[in-house]
Amino acid sequence: MIFGGNPSPCLSQLHNDQVAIIAFYGDDDPEVLPTTLYKMWEELSHSKALWQMIVYPNVTNEFKDEDSPHYHAHYAADAWRRCVEFLHEILEPPAPSLRKSDVF
Repeated sequence: MIFGGNPSPCLSQLHNDQVAIIAFYGDDDPEVLPTTLYKMWEELSHSKALWQMIVYPNVTNEFKDEDSPHYHAHYAADAWRRCVEFLHEILEPPAPSLRKSDVF
């Protein structure tokens, strides 16, 4: 899980990634330019990783910090919901399928 932070140092490695990644950013973050986020998306799209990248409009990376003047309750709640759903998706085993021999 990535909640902000500058991905520039690892961008060239992301296309080799095979892990599950969910990343949350604000598109108004002075530390991470939109061009950097686009490069990150591009690298992830060429990887074998299971990934999601969510970029919220008109907020900084502090959108999730309740103590920040940049806190955005709707985006913070959405990010936590998406995070939990993503973890359920990658951590819960799929339901077993029935075979003909299993049916009476």
